[in-house]
Amino acid sequence: MAISDFISSELEAGKASLPELGKMLKMQTEEKNRFLKKIIYAGIPVAAITLIELLIFGGRLREASIAYTILLLSLSYSIAVLKKD
Repeated sequence: MAISDFISSELEAGKASLPELGKMLKMQTEEKNRFLKKIIYAGIPVAAITLIELLIFGGRLREASIAYTILLLSLSYSIAVLKKD
């Protein structure tokens, strides 16, 4: 069953009005945005650590130590600046 069929059938039955439908769709959008933010906030540091570990594996210890220092400073800064949802 398509989403549009489900929405129109509820509207025809009088179970959901247009403002309520707007609220439901807005909540879904906000939940998706929160989920994407969590993925980004966790994914970027994980990707950075992975790349830095590859630098270590490749024998570039100086570059890896600089990258780890920058990562540590940026994570500390982001924790101090970002507000908790």
